[in-house]
Amino acid sequence: MAIMITDVRALYNQELCDLWENNRSKDLGFPLEKGPKTLIDRNFCGPASVTKGGLLFLGLNPSYSKKRKKAGLTRWEISENSPLPYFKAFYEVWKESTYEKENIPVSALDMFFVRETISKKVLEMIRKLDGRAFLTAQLEIFQKILEECQPSVIVAANTTVRELLSDQIVLSKENGSILPGCGYDVSFDENIGTHKIQIKNRTVPIFLTSMLSGQRALDIGSRRRLIWHLNLLLKKAR
Repeated sequence: MAIMITDVRALYNQELCDLWENNRSKDLGFPLEKGPKTLIDRNFCGPASVTKGGLLFLGLNPSYSKKRKKAGLTRWEISENSPLPYFKAFYEVWKESTYEKENIPVSALDMFFVRETISKKVLEMIRKLDGRAFLTAQLEIFQKILEECQPSVIVAANTTVRELLSDQIVLSKENGSILPGCGYDVSFDENIGTHKIQIKNRTVPIFLTSMLSGQRALDIGSRRRLIWHLNLLLKKAR
C-alpha cells in the first residue's frame, strides 16, 4: 500500500514566513538570555512532511542551541535524520516497536514552531497580547496539519501538549494570560487501556506520556511498557 504524505513545507512555509516577519518588531514577551537578539531571528522549525495514517509523536516545540546556530538552522529539519536528539528518540521507539516491521510510517510534529529548549519560556509569551496571538496562530497551523495527516495512533510526549490538545493553559486569569487549547475531546478507554482523542469524525488512540529524551525522560521500565502497549494496540487492530 502506497504511503500518503502531507507536504507541510509546501502548504505552510509561506504562512509561517509571513507570521515570523509580521512579528519581528512586536513584544512577544519572550525572556531571551542568549543570542540571537530576538526569538524571530532563530527562525521556525518543523517537519517538511508528515505521513498519513501512521504513528504520530507530538511535542511542544523544537529545541535551540548555540551549536546548532553555528552549524546553520534549517527550517524543515524534523525527520528521522534530524540532528536534534529530541526527535531521534521518537524514531528509536518506532524502530523498537513492531510498527516499523509492519511498514506503518512514523512522523513527529510539534504544536509550536519556535525554537527553545526550555518550554516554560515559550509559555511566558502567553502573558503578552502579541505573544498569545503569535502562539495561537501557530496552534491553528498545527491543528490543520494534525487533522490532515489522520494518524492511526498518537504519542503525546509532553505534559503541556496533553493540556493544549483539549483544554487551555492559564498563567493568570487576572490579566487574561490564557491560551485556549485545540478543544479536542480526550477520554480514557477501558477497552484499550489508554486514552482516545476525537479528531473531527475520527477516534484515535493516544498515549499521554512524558518526554522520551533528556533529564526528564521516561525511565527504562516505563519506556519498555510504552513500546509493549503500542505493539498490543497494533495486534488488536489486526
